[in-house]
Amino acid sequence: MLGAGLSMTGEAVQGRRPPPAPLIDLDFRQDRYFQAGAARSFDEMFAYSGTGLRTFTGETGQLVWAAHNLLAHSGDLTQGAASGASVSATRLTAAAGAGARAPEALRAGVALPDAGTYTYAAHVRQVNLRYLAMASAGYGAGADGVSLFDLQDGAVASQGNGHLAQIQLLAGGSFICSIAFAMDESAPAGTLSAGVSESAAAHLVTDPDGTEAMDILAQWLYRSDLGGMADNPDNALGAGFETYVPSSASPAFKARRNAYENGAPAGIKIESSAAANLLRHTNAPAGNWASPNSTLEEVPGGFVRITSNGTGGFPRAERGDVGGGAGVYTAQVEVRAGNSGGFTFRAFGTGFSGGNDSVAYRFDFSTETFTKLAAAPALYPPVAKLVSPGVYRLAMTFTAGTVASFNMYPVWNDATSGMYADFRRPQLEPGDTPSSFIPTAGSPAARAAETLAVRASVLPAAMPEAVSFAVDGRMCLADTGSGAAARFFDWQADQGSFLRADLSAGSPATGRIQVVSEQSGAASTASGAASAYAPGTEAAVSFAARHQAALLELAEKGKTFPASPAPSALPDLAAAGIGLAPVFNGSLGRFRMWDRDLGSPGIERMTA
Repeated sequence: MLGAGLSMTGEAVQGRRPPPAPLIDLDFRQDRYFQAGAARSFDEMFAYSGTGLRTFTGETGQLVWAAHNLLAHSGDLTQGAASGASVSATRLTAAAGAGARAPEALRAGVALPDAGTYTYAAHVRQVNLRYLAMASAGYGAGADGVSLFDLQDGAVASQGNGHLAQIQLLAGGSFICSIAFAMDESAPAGTLSAGVSESAAAHLVTDPDGTEAMDILAQWLYRSDLGGMADNPDNALGAGFETYVPSSASPAFKARRNAYENGAPAGIKIESSAAANLLRHTNAPAGNWASPNSTLEEVPGGFVRITSNGTGGFPRAERGDVGGGAGVYTAQVEVRAGNSGGFTFRAFGTGFSGGNDSVAYRFDFSTETFTKLAAAPALYPPVAKLVSPGVYRLAMTFTAGTVASFNMYPVWNDATSGMYADFRRPQLEPGDTPSSFIPTAGSPAARAAETLAVRASVLPAAMPEAVSFAVDGRMCLADTGSGAAARFFDWQADQGSFLRADLSAGSPATGRIQVVSEQSGAASTASGAASAYAPGTEAAVSFAARHQAALLELAEKGKTFPASPAPSALPDLAAAGIGLAPVFNGSLGRFRMWDRDLGSPGIERMTA
């Protein structure tokens, strides 16, 4: 499908007159944003809210953490504590006194969200002592260490227990120093510190006279396992500061910009609903999942290999502690073929469709098809999506009274020794559609909801006489039979005055785009073709609309659909921002708005 993102050159080559420049052009695939032709920053254009960690696929195809900083007040030492020292916003100075002491700025009670690898970094500048000490304490026996950095030679002087220490020289003679360590879940809250030292072997200053100092210009803390953390897309400080996200009174969390799908830019990843992964130890299944009749081993690519050991007919990886209650669930896992030719995933419990105790499907790698193996059917047909060469993401949605366990098999009812298949990132979550991977350790983990809105300040101060829109992206769509599967945008002044675009999940119109305008309670709806967009994962969607006082029209796939009844007015929404993807699970590629009527041919061309 040709989306709404044709360049002017492409339009001209095809003999089409390009549309006029939009008032608002939000190109999420290129991470470029324009207002009336002028480039704007992301924060100038948008209000984003999304606390907590979240993952997405980056440019290299690796799963990465969205940019964040788990430390508040990143550039202000006075917001923490000091030991053996005094602090200003960015300078640590040893307190005068006899004997040896370890002057440091501390952040105590820093809670980490889950077991994993974290990196604590500091931007520092030498004042008069040679060494910087960085320490982590209280995060488990394997992460209580002190690392020392030589700021004269630009080297790691000594590496503390459980640390991977690194130092980077910056222009101007300052450094970024960091320690990476693993939190083992036994102690999720601890203390981080940065201090000044005269020794390369231990953190100490002997008989300080009160002049010994070091500039600690910024501190940050981020999760660095999986494929690492994505670079801060708003980095304003240049090389070396790719992982630095400034924070103020609270930890800082960035939107998932520059997301990729199948090696191509997908735009901004948005999941409007909170989610949870009920499976434990999804980050390290090989050492933490049961393996009846099989062995589990880590293999390249972040996969775990299930290999039949020949002792029984159902070799599997198993979690028997799911504990899910009555509801709708979606299971997903990424798989890679071994010598078994297929892969089966299964949920056990009670109250499945037809009163059965499980739902199970086998995926055949050669035919890319599913076979139902247990009595209960999935709520919708299971889906498989090729996410990288040889790697498929499988997903099935089902209803259950309880879910007790989740199993994965390289072969079904076959005791042949040595049969294997690979898996990674298993997830079982309440809901109708699969969402982005939520890594877990010894407990289920959750991801918070997120919101994105175009600020009212960048929209027209007075309502135009006409407006036009073009939207494209990719989304997960389930045939739930009721309600809106997605809301692409919502421009709303109050409950009775709005302009919005939805994708219906109500039978028989599942997959139908609807643009709704309402002014003072009088509504007008332009509805596209029924089932224009089939349920699935990362389904491409593209549409456009135009609205003037007496006309509302939708365009999709090169066809137009007028509203019924015709509107009597254009709602006055001048003082309101535009909520983007307020009900959504997918990625927005581009959103454009014109303060004029583009006409039927104009909106048709953008969706042909």
